[in-house]
Amino acid sequence: MKLFNSFNIPVDTPTAQRFEKASISLESKLVNINIDKLPVSDYTKKYFKDYQRKLRYSLQACSYILMHALHQSGKRIDEISIVDYGAGTGVLAMLAQEVGFAHVIYNDIYDISCRDAAIIAENAQAKAQDYVCGEMIDLVNFFKQRSFNCDIIVSRNVVEHIYDLEDHFKALSKIPSQKLTLFYATTANNHNPLTVWFTQRIQKRLEHEGMSNKWGKERDSLKAYKQMRQEIIQSHFPEIKSKDLLQLVKLSRGMVKDEIIKTVELFKNSGRYPDLKVKGKNTCDPYTGNWAEHLLDLEEYKNLFQKNGFDFKVVNGFYNTNYQNKVFNLITPLVNFIIRKSNLMGLHLAPFIGLEGTSKKEI
Repeated sequence: MKLFNSFNIPVDTPTAQRFEKASISLESKLVNINIDKLPVSDYTKKYFKDYQRKLRYSLQACSYILMHALHQSGKRIDEISIVDYGAGTGVLAMLAQEVGFAHVIYNDIYDISCRDAAIIAENAQAKAQDYVCGEMIDLVNFFKQRSFNCDIIVSRNVVEHIYDLEDHFKALSKIPSQKLTLFYATTANNHNPLTVWFTQRIQKRLEHEGMSNKWGKERDSLKAYKQMRQEIIQSHFPEIKSKDLLQLVKLSRGMVKDEIIKTVELFKNSGRYPDLKVKGKNTCDPYTGNWAEHLLDLEEYKNLFQKNGFDFKVVNGFYNTNYQNKVFNLITPLVNFIIRKSNLMGLHLAPFIGLEGTSKKEI
């Protein structure tokens, strides 16, 4: 089990060996795909090439997610229906398929990603049974129409982008399941100072400068979020004076278009500025609601899980030990060792964390 020597394995040895075999098999397939020759979008090509550059680590992280979710579910691999939520290029879903989960469902809100992921998976001979394009409510409808239960929902680097987590968890409660296990991995670890520093740099850039077209989807604006909010206010309230305009733009950070309009209406009627609704440097695209790596306290996640019928646990992630820069590979195994040995210190060092929960009753 050489692939998994950087982190604690929650499953027995035969299961871990099954994951290792599947990871090696899928790696050999994906590394040989020439994405430029496939009929997929430029956006997907960029992301997939990035995955290929760090494929071993990506498959380790995906295995970690799947093994933890499997262990928490208490079911056998061959009886589990599993959803890769916000799946993007679909590497996590492909690994689940390669491992042999009974029913793998790919899901993403972006129709282009859904189409492209199916093409990549077909070339890798690891295509999911179903591809559901849409939000959580579309997944709910999918399971209800098919009349079967969902056992596990996993995601990697998605939860930090979901605009309304309250609505997300309310929709989760409608998914047919006798016992639903969640495992949401996120790099937005608010307890790691290095991660917070790096994330806030991204947030400040998007807020004040805008997005590079290197990673943006075709539907995303390249404008600064601050500029977009100002344009929304000016287009609906041209009478707002410049001093008030600047203050309203500042205080509407973290709001989407409809909220901004309602907030400015209230200001016009009351003359009182709104309260800033977000902490730190958190900000979002006011048109799509996509958070710029939303940094949330673990207590907020815990509250969301528990009040919607899930228990809650945080699992520490690990660093890549296969960097091209060999110096990094001398450091990261030592850091991973510390993370493994100390949950508390590990939380402050982990480059990503897993938010894990299982419904306590039938939902």
